[in-house]
Amino acid sequence: MSEKASSIVIRHTDAEAFVISLLEASGVSKNNAGIVAQGLVEADLRGVESHGINRIPSYLARVRNGVLDPRAEPTITQVTPVVAQVSQQKHPRLASLTKTHTLP
Repeated sequence: MSEKASSIVIRHTDAEAFVISLLEASGVSKNNAGIVAQGLVEADLRGVESHGINRIPSYLARVRNGVLDPRAEPTITQVTPVVAQVSQQKHPRLASLTKTHTLP
């Protein structure tokens, strides 16, 4: 008798809310938690589970171990007229990559 893999299906809005609550509980601001959660859930929805919400245990462990700073704010510096440098300041990378910034 072979075992079939079981699946649990939840609404993406519920998954996003759950991830936000976990990130906020670890000290991430509501805004940044929303950005990170949206990116992780969207990865799952596109079928890229390796970059989806299964990353949350790793993110939370990195916060606990001081590798990520949940209160950090990414910074952006204009290097050339068409190139910008983003420093995530030990912040979860999705918020760094998806924030809208105005260059100096």
